[in-house]
Amino acid sequence: MPEQESLVKEAMQITGIQTENEVIIRALKEYIRLNRQLEILKYKGSHVWEGNLEEMRSV
Repeated sequence: MPEQESLVKEAMQITGIQTENEVIIRALKEYIRLNRQLEILKYKGSHVWEGNLEEMRSV
């Protein structure tokens, strides 16, 4: 069985998704979501927030 077929079948078993098309769409959405998170992480520590957290929470 080619690698991509094996991966699709495994993903279907893990997720319980019934169709190959559906599992591929889910995988692509997840891949995009994770890459967006990684893009955001490159800004970690680059900005210093100034404010009063307690004051913000009481609003």
